[in-house]
Amino acid sequence: AALARRAAVALGAAGAHARDTDDLPAAAELLGRAVALTPKGGARRDLLWRLAQLQQDQGNITEAELCLERVAELMDDATPDLERSSHTAQMLDLRCEAAEDIDPAEVASAAEEAARLARQHHDHERLTQALHAGADAAVMRGRWGDAAQMLREIQQVASPQDRRKARILFVHAYLWGPAPVEEGLAYIATVRDQAGQTIRSLEIGRAHV
Repeated sequence: AALARRAAVALGAAGAHARDTDDLPAAAELLGRAVALTPKGGARRDLLWRLAQLQQDQGNITEAELCLERVAELMDDATPDLERSSHTAQMLDLRCEAAEDIDPAEVASAAEEAARLARQHHDHERLTQALHAGADAAVMRGRWGDAAQMLREIQQVASPQDRRKARILFVHAYLWGPAPVEEGLAYIATVRDQAGQTIRSLEIGRAHV
């Protein structure tokens, strides 16, 4: 059992590194193996929550929902409010992405509460997830200024992968939002040559203009 726990920790760390280097399929595989070695409880919930984020980042909405359903099954009376709130916000965000009949205002409210609790507990990872969900909801409501504010906060507290993701969405906020064209072009120029998904995302953004 001790050996399995050590292996799970090592796999989880390797998965986090793979995510930060933008190798999302490898990160998901590593975390999936870590989950299989981790007994029921808080550690397994946390790994499944991270795996759900990875699946969502790759557009695998069904797989992400299944991970969050497994998280819910592992919750008990001792599960912290932050975990519950984060789970609710992420599940609503996923259901919106799956084109279910979910009011974006409901997503925004859940994300705001999750972000509040995450700030209170100084949990930057769950804060980042909540802010992403909130930004998605703001975009769906046409509130580009609100989305931009949340994306700025992500860039201050998040991991390298999440900062890249925020920069991508921030480009779209400039393309579609109320900011002056000159300001948007200046921002795009600052991220144009950065590593990660930026170039691909700029191309996607231009295709939608």
